[in-house]
Amino acid sequence: MKLRTHTQRRWGRSKRVGSVVAVTGMLLTGAGVASATAATARPHSSSVTITFWDDNGGPRTPLYMHLIPIFERENPGIKVKYVGIPDPSVLEKYDTAIAGGDPPDIGAIPGGDLAAIVAQGALVPLNKLYEASPLNGKLLPTLLTATAASSSNDKTLWALPFSGVPSTLWCNMVLFRAAHLTCPTTWNAFFSDAKALTIPSKGQYGLTMRGASGSTNQLTDEMVSYAGLTSYFTSKGKSTFDSPRAVEFIKRFAALEGVDTPNDVDNGYLQMVAEFDSKKIGMMLHNLGSYASNVSALGGPNNVVGLTEPQGPYNKPGVLNMIAPGLDTYGIFKASKNQAADWKFEQFLLSAQANGYWNQQVGQLPGNSDVLKQAWVAKQQPIKSMLAVLANPKTVVVPAPNYLPQLGTITTNMDTLWQEVLTKQITPQQWCSTYASQLTSAEYLWTHGHR
Repeated sequence: MKLRTHTQRRWGRSKRVGSVVAVTGMLLTGAGVASATAATARPHSSSVTITFWDDNGGPRTPLYMHLIPIFERENPGIKVKYVGIPDPSVLEKYDTAIAGGDPPDIGAIPGGDLAAIVAQGALVPLNKLYEASPLNGKLLPTLLTATAASSSNDKTLWALPFSGVPSTLWCNMVLFRAAHLTCPTTWNAFFSDAKALTIPSKGQYGLTMRGASGSTNQLTDEMVSYAGLTSYFTSKGKSTFDSPRAVEFIKRFAALEGVDTPNDVDNGYLQMVAEFDSKKIGMMLHNLGSYASNVSALGGPNNVVGLTEPQGPYNKPGVLNMIAPGLDTYGIFKASKNQAADWKFEQFLLSAQANGYWNQQVGQLPGNSDVLKQAWVAKQQPIKSMLAVLANPKTVVVPAPNYLPQLGTITTNMDTLWQEVLTKQITPQQWCSTYASQLTSAEYLWTHGHR
């Protein structure tokens, strides 16, 4: 795989790297990597209790209720207190706990929230711990590199990835087979199929679209893929998101609304998934986490295909550009008095046994590469397909600049403006120009004022 970096300032000149393993080696070596505080933490006593926060308490609680007793049996001196945090309030809960001096000992942290927690100096750097552990070389290089790039735009591993959630094109194969079509692997075929699968008299449409909350993140993945973008920014820190190819995609995609889609202006992800699972929609662009729902609703795995987003019209054959998969990570908090025990628990959660179980249940990319040898991976077509693309040396992975403090605010603002594009209040060019301008300003402030 070839990996593109954001800027010359911190990562050096943007260039292709022949092997993600080489990138990972760069990531984990060299002067200036922070010392691993947890490595020198005092050994746990016979009665240590560590607190673990789950960032998606409720849906994922049963998974940890299965894993924690296994860990405790293998480590009789350590007890794990589980706390499930509802997904929408994760960052708020972490912020409050950090400010109050009472964070958990170890926590599951969404990749998009990692930079905000790192900025508060709350986490232990894990580079040296990782290098000295049996996990070294076992975590997927793509996810490992994306974790470092997204958290602080340097080489420090403030957390370790346990799961990846790539953007995914889902196809309802019942409708595709009826139309004698195959799930598209190019954007031109995608737009053609959206039209071919639309039969308004039957209430059938080629696509369901995300129009409301979260739409900008989804659109960004699609725009990078279509336009063949290799970075969010040029070497001079200017966003690439107002390039002619980016505008072309937004224009073509917005034109589908209300024609080859239902009225999707107010769709969040729940409404979008519900439309796709109604059996009346040909395609949906969401993420890998939809797999179980789609299979159940559409009548089994033979009726659902999940692929990476299609190849852009400007790419050479076989070359695919994609945003780095969304991440779930585990981090150890600096305030913990039992960091050695925390690290034992983190290593257990990232082991092939535990990591394989967790990702099999949720249908996401495992963080531990040894999981790829487990039989269930070969049986889940979307995961098998994603792994093949990520292993392809022609694939260009573009990390998202989650280190920018303003990124969340920018994407939320752009969600509202996307609805204005869909209702024709502003043009695709205006949307792209606004998005690019805000990103450029945020990158400038980071570059000139971060240190």
